[in-house]
Amino acid sequence: MHLIRGGGHASRVPADATAFAARGNAYVVHLITAWTDPAETPACKAWGNAAYNALRPLAPGSAYLNFIGDEGEKRVRESFGKETYERLAEVKTRLDPGNRFRLNHNVRPAPVALKAVAV
Repeated sequence: MHLIRGGGHASRVPADATAFAARGNAYVVHLITAWTDPAETPACKAWGNAAYNALRPLAPGSAYLNFIGDEGEKRVRESFGKETYERLAEVKTRLDPGNRFRLNHNVRPAPVALKAVAV
């Protein structure tokens, strides 16, 4: 288990200055499980799940995206937070409207509003 201390200069940067909005968290906890014997898989997975479930109530609801796997769009949105995700989706709409760069923790381009056309 990695326990990474937050704070310092990074915590003094405004949340809207970068894509990483969760700068006010005092710590980041990164659980890592690895084993070589397939017979240990149930026990190791149980340990990882138990540790995660024990720590989850203490968490702010976000995650550092470099530390998660493919947990789906909902987790990505929660990790960025509503305002940051919407801001990034607007940028994605301008710079990557076809969502070519999507093989990561994807931010989908924002829906483009249809403009009324006078006939």
